[in-house]
Amino acid sequence: MVDIVDNTERAWSDVDPATLNANFLTLQGCMMEVIRCAGGSKYKIPHMKKAVLTAKGRLPLSIEADAGVVNAKLASEVAKTLEMSDVCTELERLDVVEDSDDEELDIPSVLGLNI
Repeated sequence: MVDIVDNTERAWSDVDPATLNANFLTLQGCMMEVIRCAGGSKYKIPHMKKAVLTAKGRLPLSIEADAGVVNAKLASEVAKTLEMSDVCTELERLDVVEDSDDEELDIPSVLGLNI
């Protein structure tokens, strides 16, 4: 176990902090692309010419999120959650009784859904 800890600490001490920063910038860019494509994985990894920015001393520590993209996706998620909340509320209002003589119910109609 000591060997694992020692090797891990040595590996971390060997890593250039600029490399870690570049990796995290790529990760942040990928996270924005995932938000843009609604959680999908069909996106291109964004390139920001990190080597050029590093050489000029202008590589940022983080990427600013596109507020419009984040807010649009957040609004979409909130709308979906509210719709599901409405369905759950209607389900809670149902009075379920066991009676084998009942005809089959049109559940969407009972819930007031136009499907």
